[in-house]
Amino acid sequence: MVNHAEGLTNEGCSLRKNCKCTPCKTERNRGCENPTKCRRNALKKLENLKPEWDPRIPDPEATTTYPDLPPPDIEYEKVDDPVHTPTHPHDLVRIFTDPTT
Repeated sequence: MVNHAEGLTNEGCSLRKNCKCTPCKTERNRGCENPTKCRRNALKKLENLKPEWDPRIPDPEATTTYPDLPPPDIEYEKVDDPVHTPTHPHDLVRIFTDPTT
């Protein structure tokens, strides 16, 4: 939503319903009838968020450094992610039951 709202500052955008800039054309091809209106709506929603929930405000806790940790190895081997990407909504649901009943 942040990237979408930032589209209001696209260079060459006329901020009109029939704007001919590339980002607006792309949005219209995706089904948006009025990209400028959608972007303004996204910006309005972002501005209603409390600061602790606003993704545009950097989180100071996210940049915490740990000086006691050794530096990472220069060479490493990437391990495959063992979690598969769900392809069906049923893959997102887990039901826990008592197997003895």
